[in-house]
Amino acid sequence: MRAPLLAALLCLSAAAPLNADMVTLRSNETYYGTIIRFTDDKLTIRAEFPKKVQKDLVIDRAQLASIEFNDEKFNTDDPPAALGAHQGTSAATGSSDTRPKDTVVFQEGQNKPCAGIAIDEKTIKCGDSVYERSEGAVWRIYFGRP
Repeated sequence: MRAPLLAALLCLSAAAPLNADMVTLRSNETYYGTIIRFTDDKLTIRAEFPKKVQKDLVIDRAQLASIEFNDEKFNTDDPPAALGAHQGTSAATGSSDTRPKDTVVFQEGQNKPCAGIAIDEKTIKCGDSVYERSEGAVWRIYFGRP
């Protein structure tokens, strides 16, 4: 009796989308996890660190350089005490980033300038356009200068 139930649960969990996201800050710090939400000025990513520590990181929009939607979900370093307060973190680079607007990059390679990006666990919104995360159409988002 348990074998069919276990098989059904495994099939359901395999079919569930695993949103894996890579967030890169202007300071060149990178965090892997699942974006819970992104609104006008704050991004929340649920990240997993060594020893199965999960932490929700809240990041100001001004600190964001890019988001990439990929398969990596694990961070190899310990969770940060506070974002931007790591010893040895390089200074913010970003000087080569001259994009005036946020830009969405699609899997096929097209770029779309975007005002008003919002992300939740199921969708990515670029202005009036909405993309389902499970479809994988959006590959990356670059953030222009705030």
